[in-house]
Amino acid sequence: MGGNVADYIIITKRAFTINAVGPELKNFDFGVPGRFLDTQEAIITFMLNDVRDARLRIDINGQQVVLRNYGTSNIDRCIQEVCDLFSARRRKSRIVFSVTRGSCTIGDVVLWFQRGT
Repeated sequence: MGGNVADYIIITKRAFTINAVGPELKNFDFGVPGRFLDTQEAIITFMLNDVRDARLRIDINGQQVVLRNYGTSNIDRCIQEVCDLFSARRRKSRIVFSVTRGSCTIGDVVLWFQRGT
């Protein structure tokens, strides 16, 4: 009898800084494994640091999944956001980080999701 299990993909371990001057985008390509349950929500986690009054936006395959304001702080924070992954593709997907105001440094980005066994 099959069931579901939690799985994850490490998007990046390296930190990157984005700011609204430009505006600057940071893209990462990834793929989800077979038996990915695309009707489920997922959790995106990341470290956030050196925030300068940022309005952070995260898109997956052109669909906005996170839009959040973060006040100025240089304390490391682990952020978890529940997001829809209806648009994720098994072979190739793209996640895009951008800020429309301020700047921030992001790292250790992990995408958690469910898949069938």
